[in-house]
Amino acid sequence: MNMGNGSIYADKFYMAQSEYEDIVFGEHLQDGMIVLVADTALRANMDAIHDAYDKDRADEHNRWCEVTRLQTRPGSTGTLVTFVGVYPDGTQRVRKYSTEYAWIVKRLDRICETTEETE
Repeated sequence: MNMGNGSIYADKFYMAQSEYEDIVFGEHLQDGMIVLVADTALRANMDAIHDAYDKDRADEHNRWCEVTRLQTRPGSTGTLVTFVGVYPDGTQRVRKYSTEYAWIVKRLDRICETTEETE
């Protein structure tokens, strides 16, 4: 099952593009942010999707999503951040991570500037 590079999935080794994105840690996430988990160990290798488990992992970790219903609460191993991720195709997933995880965040002001420049 090869999903190809022309899909909505980020590559396993995608890195933040400093002109359009920032990296923040979980305690700084906010509702409305468009995020991708920064830890490449969590992302699936898009050239090695072999089964439903691999596809599910890619669906969660290799796609950008909008943070909604953000909550921070204590967990047994530290503070956890929980949110509902809303994906471009409308699917929603509950995401729960340590606040120590880093996230690549789209800078919406740069996206809006780029959109205005092309109109």
